[in-house]
Amino acid sequence: MSTTISESPKPSNNNISKGGTTVIYPESFWQEHVETYLASGYNKSQYCRQHNLIYHRFLHWYRKFTSADKKAVDRGSSFIPVKLKSTSPAAGCICTLELADGNRLLIHDESTLHRLLPKLLK
Repeated sequence: MSTTISESPKPSNNNISKGGTTVIYPESFWQEHVETYLASGYNKSQYCRQHNLIYHRFLHWYRKFTSADKKAVDRGSSFIPVKLKSTSPAAGCICTLELADGNRLLIHDESTLHRLLPKLLK
């Protein structure tokens, strides 16, 4: 059996076996899949089959990322983790929120918008 390392060589629960080859994916790979899953409407098993992911590995990362969000809320934080991808403020913006103090929040990622809307509508 051979091993291919993609960005992150540290041993963890982030590898996928493909035809006798173990491929190790970075945490960002799993974070993106968890965010895409949350916006997909599929159950975890369906999502893993559709994306050729090993269910128990996906579940490990799903729990890791969603429990981190829950812990932030449990500590009294009202912040939502946001991944910034663009250096240009308006490039690829899909939504702009005008805040009461005159500031604007530009949303560039649909999964962030899906995570943010339920919190805003409370």
